[in-house]
Amino acid sequence: MAGIAQGVAVGLMIDSWLVVVYALCGSLVWNWVVRPLEEVDLEERFGAEYAEYARAVRCWMPRLTPFLPAREHPVTQRRSTGAAF
Repeated sequence: MAGIAQGVAVGLMIDSWLVVVYALCGSLVWNWVVRPLEEVDLEERFGAEYAEYARAVRCWMPRLTPFLPAREHPVTQRRSTGAAF
């Protein structure tokens, strides 16, 4: 997201609508062509671990809390070790 904003900002600063359009079109190509191919590759490489991550983390909107895989989540660890809350 920051890269898109940076490309648009540079285009506006140098008064070049061509750069603005290039930045926006590049982001659309990445979102609809490149990203799906990368996600398939990542799921083949990392399996369930990547699937869990993809379900928990959105592509364009940042999380307000950090992503913690189930095996690293403090509540899950306490439950698995029998520690008291």
